[in-house]
Amino acid sequence: MTLRFYANDSLGHLGFKDVTIWKDLISPQITINSPTPNQLCGVVAPSFSLIIVEPNIQTKRYSLNGRPNIMFTTETGVIDQDAWTDTPEGEITITFYAIDKSGNIGYAIITVIKNIPLPPAISGYNVSLLVGILSVAIIIISKKRRNRFRHKS
Repeated sequence: MTLRFYANDSLGHLGFKDVTIWKDLISPQITINSPTPNQLCGVVAPSFSLIIVEPNIQTKRYSLNGRPNIMFTTETGVIDQDAWTDTPEGEITITFYAIDKSGNIGYAIITVIKNIPLPPAISGYNVSLLVGILSVAIIIISKKRRNRFRHKS
């Protein structure tokens, strides 16, 4: 849109100036390339890759399960490790936001699965059985020691 401003001085001289104004009503468009839907993730925070279509980006942010937003600058990176560690296991919703200079907000959402496996058990051993055997052994050793002290006195 072009606005024309006119001015007239006391001598009758007329002047004008054109000003062009751009009206931006289109929100940024975000495409998430990675992570992928329901991607299985572990202890290490996942990386991300986005395509953001908007010539006038002001701010880029993401949130994990609706927690406070974390700013990022490039369209590829890694989720903040501290924020990832503080997020409990299970489904995690990552929401990416882009805000343009006109205040239009675009967003895209992806859900990943955070699953931290338990450390492997000692193969071939039954922990309950080992505890039982050790308990019996301690009782037998204790009785033998008591019997020795009785026979010496």
